[in-house]
Amino acid sequence: MDDSLFLNIYSLALFLFLYIYGNFKAKTNMRKQILLFLFIFSTILLSAQSAADVFETRWEGGAQSRTDLTESGYFVVQHVLSDVDYNSSDDTFTGKLTTTFNLDGSNYITKTEIKGRVNIESASCKISHSWTLREDQLPGGLYWIHEDISLTIYQDDEHSGYYYLYGQSESKYYDDEYFLISNYPY
Repeated sequence: MDDSLFLNIYSLALFLFLYIYGNFKAKTNMRKQILLFLFIFSTILLSAQSAADVFETRWEGGAQSRTDLTESGYFVVQHVLSDVDYNSSDDTFTGKLTTTFNLDGSNYITKTEIKGRVNIESASCKISHSWTLREDQLPGGLYWIHEDISLTIYQDDEHSGYYYLYGQSESKYYDDEYFLISNYPY
């Protein structure tokens, strides 16, 4: 469990214990107070998520980049981030990023080993590509680009307990160019 999360839970548990103890001294119904304490404490523990709990899931989404080579003016790819291993001691992680690019009805895939670093205070992370595990040859002189990606971590307001990562790779400057993945299982 994340240290700050543990301290928050511990502080709340201590507060509830002192409240119950104070009421016990005032001869209130101790049984109800203890049941209330246990219910609230267990609810907090069940809903608490550490950074490892959040990151060590499957993430899916996509990215969009401007291009002059398509009618829409964009290249769109699908991303799946899987096999994530989170290291709580230094807030880093590794995983596999699979990217699928559909061009003229054909799917082209690249799979890379990635590493990342999370900044809990700023709710952000950066993903870097370590090495390529698989890479389909792209047609027409196109090639895969593996850049660092800077992301912001957002809570999914529509799905409690889930998150999404939104941002851009290093060479993207326009608001309509983005990278977006979510750990909600759509």
